[in-house]
Amino acid sequence: GTADVESDLDVTILRRSAESMAGKDRAASSTDLLEPLSGSSAEDLLRALMAPLAARGFSVELASARIPVLKLVGPSGIKCDVSVERLQSLERTSGIKKMIEIDPALTQVVLVLKEWRRRRGLARFLSSYCVTLLTIFVMQTSAPARLPPWTALQDEETPKPLVSSLVLDREGAEGGGRPEDEGRRKKEEEEEGKDRKVMMRGGESKGERECESVLRAFFSVFAAWDFDEDGVCVREGKRVDRRKDGGMSQLRKDQANHFCVEDPVDIGDNVARNIGRGSRLNRLKRELQRGLHILSPPSSSSSSSSSSAPNASAHASLAALLAEEAEGSAS
Repeated sequence: GTADVESDLDVTILRRSAESMAGKDRAASSTDLLEPLSGSSAEDLLRALMAPLAARGFSVELASARIPVLKLVGPSGIKCDVSVERLQSLERTSGIKKMIEIDPALTQVVLVLKEWRRRRGLARFLSSYCVTLLTIFVMQTSAPARLPPWTALQDEETPKPLVSSLVLDREGAEGGGRPEDEGRRKKEEEEEGKDRKVMMRGGESKGERECESVLRAFFSVFAAWDFDEDGVCVREGKRVDRRKDGGMSQLRKDQANHFCVEDPVDIGDNVARNIGRGSRLNRLKRELQRGLHILSPPSSSSSSSSSSAPNASAHASLAALLAEEAEGSAS
């Protein structure tokens, strides 16, 4: 998927699944903890887990926001956010996974942009989920469109709990996998082999060209974005004019006056709400303009000098885009 080395692990406790698993050959520690708490509130359930997890070496903190989340750091340093009955998390993960299946370029572009936001000091207010939705939006609104509206995914299979998915995957692996999966895997391996041969000859692979194209489109779109009037609607795959009646009116009132990026799963939530209108928004605008300048194609006068090594220019642009922010330059 789009997870990188710094991504948190999101875990959702489904109490119905825990109850149905009781009595089966599962880890006793998990069922013993969850079964007596099946009627508790989400916050009470998470609070009850704190002491046992702390005893096992986890750093624990309960964030009692609108939706309570138990934030864990494991002995190995892995971060994990635990919530209760947040089926929306499964829907988000399932939707992004389906988008990647439609256009695998989404994965590489999002990973680059997540590294960009980290190195350029934007991660404090620009979430990785927001970056993912902005990338999907750019690929939805390109000509031709590379991704469908999020609503087109709703006819697909409802996301299942992670435990069920893992069991099915394990059974599939033991049986050699489904024929259609094997065919897709072989096709991907053939494409990767072609890309490696192209790169060995000093050219750009298909994947690199697509990544560069989407990255350039990303910065072109949002460097020119009207943050006051336009909203991002991945659910319908279109730009929304907030000046018109009903434009982004479904957002919660305390989130509607910012850069608006609608959560396609929770349409009342603006996932860009932390950006605001002040210094954070100004900083984002500067970084978008900087990225557009770096990734803009060279002028015709200079293009001939770089034509002998087309991938060298792309690699240099990517390195410049991801250059670490100079200390003290943040505002």
